[in-house]
Amino acid sequence: MTSFIGRKRERVEVAALLAKSRLVTLQGTGGMGKTRLALQVAADSLDAFPDGVWVVELAALKDPRLVPRTVASVLGVSEKADQTLVETLANAIGDRRSLIVLDNCEHLISACAEIAYALLRRTNGMRIIATSREALRVDGEQVYRVASLSMPARGATTSTKSCVPTPLSSSSTESVCSFPAGRRRHRRRRPLPTYANGSMDCHSRWSSRQQKWPRSQSSIL
Repeated sequence: MTSFIGRKRERVEVAALLAKSRLVTLQGTGGMGKTRLALQVAADSLDAFPDGVWVVELAALKDPRLVPRTVASVLGVSEKADQTLVETLANAIGDRRSLIVLDNCEHLISACAEIAYALLRRTNGMRIIATSREALRVDGEQVYRVASLSMPARGATTSTKSCVPTPLSSSSTESVCSFPAGRRRHRRRRPLPTYANGSMDCHSRWSSRQQKWPRSQSSIL
């Protein structure tokens, strides 16, 4: 059993930025844990966004023209003949308190910046967390630089848990700690993303099913 640890300060700081800014970009090189941090902050923020929290995974997308369609697919919004897709998205979101995570924007910077700007300009209650190797450079954007986590020094001991590198990437220094049997903490926690083939499988749990985090069943539509 694993637990997301070692980012408590970062989670608090990102949440504070999200409370005062409608666009927060987690910036850092590959393997720093930007996606995991974004997803955990989103999970921590479920109560603040009762109308919806969605994850839009963009890593596999090659064509920047498909970014609006990908966002619409995740939110379950269909195109309308008399509107642009961005207008349809904005009308569907409206004033609802919702959060969208745009994950892996670096190869689609211009397209992600355009849709973020357009949606934020046309809505009131929506906020965005983006993860990227570079900033989107949108007015009002707050950039949070994600640094690596240090592992315990060689020979260091821990009383209740042992730390190993996360399967997020072979180069990551983010920590995941496993608690020994019989000494686990039984405090209830919000569900964290599962793993598949050593990486986060958020697309299969949320995006491909066009639904939000498991705790909430409501939709913005």
